[in-house]
Amino acid sequence: MLSSWPCLKGVELIDSLQLQNATLETDSLFAFDILEKPDLYTKGPKLRAKLSECHTLIKKNGITLSSITSVENKFTHFLAKLAMEDVDDEYEDVLDPPPGIETLMKADISNTTHE
Repeated sequence: MLSSWPCLKGVELIDSLQLQNATLETDSLFAFDILEKPDLYTKGPKLRAKLSECHTLIKKNGITLSSITSVENKFTHFLAKLAMEDVDDEYEDVLDPPPGIETLMKADISNTTHE
């Protein structure tokens, strides 16, 4: 379930920003599985309710889920790795971009525009 949590939070963020027809990229194939077959993976009523809410938000906002490998998405992979290195904190605001992130973002953008 942990690997699908960022996907669920991404759907909530898209809804809170009132974005329409957004694409949410994830390298978690489990996120696709749990959204497609929640009964197979979930036993608790709270998680089922969360997944039901997620389905509603996906339909409401016209969100498309897209699979991308971490190799193709260096920017996200970098941020995920950075977050995992600091597992002691429950939540931390990042006020300034981490060093080197701009280079990775530009590389990812140039890769998607040339394909």
